Amino acid sequence: MRILDEERRKTPCKRFFGGYCKFETYCKYCHYSEKELQELERLVLAKKKANSKKRKKSTKWPWKTHTQTGLPISLQPIQLARLERTNFELSWG
Repeated sequence: MRILDEERRKTPCKRFFGGYCKFETYCKYCHYSEKELQELERLVLAKKKANSKKRKKSTKWPWKTHTQTGLPISLQPIQLARLERTNFELSWG
């Protein structure tokens, strides 16, 4: 997006559109045609749209959470009934 804004502000390079500009990427004038600028703008809008969809799909926690508390498993309250059933000699963790 920043490139698009910068290129829109520049005036077209007469040397580049005349056939050759010795400054190439360091030129202070625009080397994009109007059609190329429109294509760049289309790509920027598509990228913004894709990024906004990604943000909407993201969850509050990146890990699996408990549905009621919204906390990760390691921060959930201890369930005493489950703790009483645990055989620490056979299964740890």
